Amino acid sequence: MRVFIKCDSPLLQKSMYIFLKPFVTSFKHCDFIISDRKFKSEKPLFIIGKDIKKPFGKDELLKSLNKFVDNCKDDTSQKIENKAIEDLHVNKLDKDIEKLTAKFSQDLVNLIKNYYEK
Repeated sequence: MRVFIKCDSPLLQKSMYIFLKPFVTSFKHCDFIISDRKFKSEKPLFIIGKDIKKPFGKDELLKSLNKFVDNCKDDTSQKIENKAIEDLHVNKLDKDIEKLTAKFSQDLVNLIKNYYEK
């Protein structure tokens, strides 16, 4: 479980960090986001006040997060599969661009050689 914490409340932000320090990571590398407000995100969003009621302790938070993760697994595995397929297409595109660039470079070198050999 890798989480990114984005809370408007500095006290809540710090508390979440203290409770979840071993699981905290950057937005780019997180599995889901913990926040005290709703916002648009491609990643699952655990909302304090909706997914867990205040006040809560560390144990209750961890239980709620585990339940949230279990509920998100199906969605996440589908997204991972879609991402893998997308990566395959990107890799193919990269290879096609690489081939075209190499061909263009070779044609350009041949053109320059032919020009100066005359």
